[in-house]
Amino acid sequence: MRIFDMFKKKKEELPEAVKRVFDVMGREFEGRKLTDEAISYRNLGDYEKALTLLHRALTEFKYAPAATLIGTTAVIKGDIDGAIRWFELQIKERGAANDLPLIELYANLGSIYNKFCRDYAKALQVYEMALKAPRPGIYDDQAYALMVSNVYHDIAVVYWTLKNNAKAREYAEARLRIQPDCPDCQKIIEQVTKQEKLQPVNEARQRNEQAQIIQVRDGVGDVWSTVQIAGGKATIYGNDTDRAFVSLLLSQAVAIAALKLSPVDKAEFCYCANLPVGHWEEEHYSTFAIGFVHWIANGAASLSEVSPESAAQLEKVTKLLTKEQLPDMPRPLDSKVGEVFARRFRPNGFSK
Repeated sequence: MRIFDMFKKKKEELPEAVKRVFDVMGREFEGRKLTDEAISYRNLGDYEKALTLLHRALTEFKYAPAATLIGTTAVIKGDIDGAIRWFELQIKERGAANDLPLIELYANLGSIYNKFCRDYAKALQVYEMALKAPRPGIYDDQAYALMVSNVYHDIAVVYWTLKNNAKAREYAEARLRIQPDCPDCQKIIEQVTKQEKLQPVNEARQRNEQAQIIQVRDGVGDVWSTVQIAGGKATIYGNDTDRAFVSLLLSQAVAIAALKLSPVDKAEFCYCANLPVGHWEEEHYSTFAIGFVHWIANGAASLSEVSPESAAQLEKVTKLLTKEQLPDMPRPLDSKVGEVFARRFRPNGFSK
């Protein structure tokens, strides 16, 4: 019997093996169709409709790729905790079923911890688990190498954020060996090389930091506060009597930035302010100090993440501030910068 003649027969007359193939193909077609429709709704901002269709594709038609899209849709919707729970559940269930590459699930979970939670230690832990996940047999060498290189990229970015140049270079180079045209990793290699050439200059700068003069300038260049950092202490100079209280707050913010910010805090702030991460200059201190005072004036005491004692202190300070007293921001800040400021008023202070 020719193949064409077999396909002309009624389904019930076909061999069982052929029927199973048709069933699988049919389910995959319907699942992909629902998934494509869900992506269209997601692009339009109708996340609930998109999630409903994706869950149907996954449960009714066993279309495994929908599992990843459910998690990423929850992220876009803003349900970060829900996305974390979903990917953790899928790692457990899909790993046992071996019907979806664990490396993909781990990579998405790591990206959430990196980009949205700023929990870099957890992100690195999850990325390492992605690299150790068993290789799915459905992927050829080229496809699997691409998935691995995507994880290398994300790890390189995290280490670059944490100013670990050696590790950032290591993973960036690993990514470029597979994806030579990756602009992020090309930039990391370029910047690491540049910093290595400037290392003697940076070391001299670090030696002089103990006697550093910092001026807080606002968005139009006016000097609001001058602080000297020496011997692990901050000394305030030349406050303007018309704005002495605000200048004092700005000076204290400079002291926090110079003496109490951990490398991770500094990296997070630079990310929120779109400032270079490799070093801190006057612009970094000014932006931090002025942003910090604006954060207080805008009702920071109402934030639930600060301790009750700190909230009471902030409320008192807020009553002494008016918007007219505040210096202009040197540059706009991401809304997530409040998390960096809030740690100043937690019982344990900034992260170590």
